[in-house]
Amino acid sequence: MRKVVLSFALAVASVFATSAAFAATPYKYDYCTSLGLGGDTSKVKGDRYVIAGSTKTYEHEGGSAFYKETALFNTKEGYVGADDYSYQDFKWVAKKNINFPTRGSNYVSIGIPVPAEVGGKTNLCKNINVQSAPTISVKALNANAGIYAAVNSSYDTSYSKAALEGAKVTYTWYFSNMTYPGTNYQKVTSTPYTTLYTDFGGTYMVMATINDGAHSKSVNLGQVRVAGGATPCDPFCTNPAD
Repeated sequence: MRKVVLSFALAVASVFATSAAFAATPYKYDYCTSLGLGGDTSKVKGDRYVIAGSTKTYEHEGGSAFYKETALFNTKEGYVGADDYSYQDFKWVAKKNINFPTRGSNYVSIGIPVPAEVGGKTNLCKNINVQSAPTISVKALNANAGIYAAVNSSYDTSYSKAALEGAKVTYTWYFSNMTYPGTNYQKVTSTPYTTLYTDFGGTYMVMATINDGAHSKSVNLGQVRVAGGATPCDPFCTNPAD
């Protein structure tokens, strides 16, 4: 019978540590304060780091007291739209899908109802960083004593979480043995290259993912053959590595 082979997670824990040298402010420019929009607040629900050209959902949970009331949504590009509070997603909420066409600092302001005796609306605001997506492409893949894999990569050095909060840029490598399915390795590094010394021979499919603290991008590097080494099955298994 075929032996069961456990996956090996070779993670480098230190790559997840954040740098103490970075300030705690998670945005490039504070529109919320400069425009008098009430300051940055967690009451605006939605992503802070957004890929340029993408559309994201932002919302405010107001409670049933806001039933049939309207929230007004705004960004740097101008008036975006309005939404009535209604019971959706198991809560009373007003929400809007907002597109961010241009890389740079932005914000989402939500004008919410206030008690009748006050009248009008008050503003909640969240500063938004509109960034370029991380990139990754194949640079090298070969095997000798171990599997060497390398990628070309980039990340936004102005508006990403790595740039503004000191989040580590990490690379996650996946090695899947096609000869013996179930013989898999995973490794995390802070460099765009790595070498894996395997316990078993066979043909490996290799993939890599870059993460900039908020967004990821993956690439398939292809297949590489590893000769020699033990086999993860008994003498009666098929498709031996050598």
